[in-house]
Amino acid sequence: AVENPADVLTWFKGIQPMHMNDQALERLTNLSGGLDAVTEINARGGTVTDQGLARLERLPALQKLALDGTRVTDAGLASLQKVPSLMELSLN
Repeated sequence: AVENPADVLTWFKGIQPMHMNDQALERLTNLSGGLDAVTEINARGGTVTDQGLARLERLPALQKLALDGTRVTDAGLASLQKVPSLMELSLN
């Protein structure tokens, strides 16, 4: 079944940063539309990995990304080069 983009976007925006993970990013980026509504992702303390970061290239309007306290590596961060709209990255 194809998910309703509005429902998934509402669900995604309600995720607490510490609960952000690759599965959430996958569900979001599998949408057929509405991805230009995502301009910010806060994954502070979450379990996002390099695999999750690779999916972010599907978000054409992503401007802010907070990855503080995650286990992403340089390889994962390199995939962010495919996100030209990204203007702010937090990695504390």
